[in-house]
Amino acid sequence: MAEELRRRVREGRQGNQTGGGGNGTVAVEGPTKALLAAVREMEPQYAIAIGNIRGATADQLVRDATTLIRRTPKLAECAQATVLGGLMNFAQLGLRVATPLGHGWLIPMWSTRNRRMEATTVIGYKGYTKLAYNAGALRDVRARTICMADEWSVEYGTREEIVHRPQYNPELGGRGRPVGYYCVVNMVRGGQVFHFRTHEEMEDHRDSYAMAREYEWIKGKRGPVKRYPDDHPMAGRPIIVGPWRDFFEPMAHKTEWLACAKYVPMSADLELAVAGDSTVRMDLNPRNRDAIVGDRPDEVTVWDSDAVVDESAVAEDAERETINVTKAAPPEDERADSTPAAEGAAPDEEGPAPSAAAEDPPASAAAPQRQAVIREFMAVMHQCGTGGDEACLVVAAALAGVTPVPGSLSGFTDEQLVGAVLRLREMRAEGEEARQTTVLALLPAEDSPIWDQVATARREHEDAKRPSARRRKAAEKEET
Repeated sequence: MAEELRRRVREGRQGNQTGGGGNGTVAVEGPTKALLAAVREMEPQYAIAIGNIRGATADQLVRDATTLIRRTPKLAECAQATVLGGLMNFAQLGLRVATPLGHGWLIPMWSTRNRRMEATTVIGYKGYTKLAYNAGALRDVRARTICMADEWSVEYGTREEIVHRPQYNPELGGRGRPVGYYCVVNMVRGGQVFHFRTHEEMEDHRDSYAMAREYEWIKGKRGPVKRYPDDHPMAGRPIIVGPWRDFFEPMAHKTEWLACAKYVPMSADLELAVAGDSTVRMDLNPRNRDAIVGDRPDEVTVWDSDAVVDESAVAEDAERETINVTKAAPPEDERADSTPAAEGAAPDEEGPAPSAAAEDPPASAAAPQRQAVIREFMAVMHQCGTGGDEACLVVAAALAGVTPVPGSLSGFTDEQLVGAVLRLREMRAEGEEARQTTVLALLPAEDSPIWDQVATARREHEDAKRPSARRRKAAEKEET
C-alpha cells in the first residue's frame, strides 16, 4: 500500500509539470490525475464496502467516479479524503454516484470553517427510493409534481387525502409550470403517509436550507450572498448552485420524502442515508458503516468558482489552533550531554525517540494537557482519512511501539502518546500528501489479526468502564 501511495504522489507532482498532450488528447492536470489514481487504488476497499449488494460492483463505482471527476474539475481541489470518503458512502449504500439514475452526487464546496474545498455527499430522491424498496418495509414510495393544468386537492384533519389528476391544456402547451410537489408512502402492513408543499413553499425551503450558494468576495473575505437582479424572474432571491439549481424537481421530491420519513419505519441503510445526507466523510474504512454520518458542514459553507482565499488568514488561523506538546526530558544519566527541549520544539533528528513531557505538570493541568494531545492526534488522523477509532489505535501503537494495542487512546501513557504526536508533527514539513502516505502505510492489511486484537481490547476497555452488576455487588461487599 505504501509503495502505491508513493507512486500516486509522484504521479501527481509530475502531472503538475506537464502541459498538453501531443497526441491530440487533453492532458489531465496534476491534481485531477492524482485523484483519479487514488480512486482506482481504492477499488479493492470499495469492493469490500459493497459486499453482496445486488447489481452493484466496485468497477462500476470507479467508472462513475472517473466520469464525475472529469466533468467536475473542482473535485480535484477538494481535500482528497473527502472525495474518497464520499465515494465510500455510495459503495456502502449500494448507490450510483452522479448518473442519470439520480441516486446522489458529490458536491465540491468551500468550507469556511476548515478553510478548504470539501466534497459533500448529497443523496437524491431516487437513491432514497431504491433504499426504501431494498428494505422491504415499504410497499411503494411515489413523489410527483402538480402542474397548473392538473386537477388536485389536499385535505388534512381526521381524514387526510390528496387527489391529483394530471390534465393537458392546449393553451399552456402541456400541463404548465409546477405549482406543487408531494410524496406518498404506502407501508407493507397497511397505513399511508403523505406530505405536500406548494412551489413557492419549496423555493422558500431551498433558499433557507440549500448549502451551495454564491457569495460576494472582497479581498479574499466572504461578503454578502449574491442575489438575482431586479430584472430576473427570481429577483431578490439568493443565487443557489449545485443540485437545487441543476435538479430542482428531484430535490423537491427528495424534500417531500424526507418530510414523510419521520413517520415511517426505516431500515438501517435508510437511517444512515438520512443522517449522512449533506455531510462530509473522511473515514476510508470500508467496514465502518457508522462513518456514513460524517461532519455536517457549518452554516457558511459556500461554493463559488470565483472565490479568492486569503492565504495569510489561513496561516494565521492554523498557527492559532496549534497545540503545543513538550518533548521528553532525557534520563538522569544523559542530562549532562543534552538539555530538555523547549515546549513545542521539533524533535532532534539523531536524538532519542520523543516521549513524555519535560516536567511533570501540576495535577490540575495534567488532564487538560493530555486531552489536548489526544485531540491533536485525532485531528491529524482525520486529515489523513483514517478517522476510525480502530485505525487511530493501530497507528498510535505503531508510532509508539506499543504491544498489545490498548483499548483506547487513554490506555497509552503520556510518554507514548506524546511521542506518537511528535512523530506525526515531523511529517508536517513534507506536506499533507506525504503525511497521509506515511500514516496510511502504517495500517496493516484488512485480514491482519491486529484488527481482531484491537476489537477485543476495545471491548475489554468498555467492559472495564461499565462494570457488571456482579462486580458492583462484590465491590460493595468488600467495602462493607
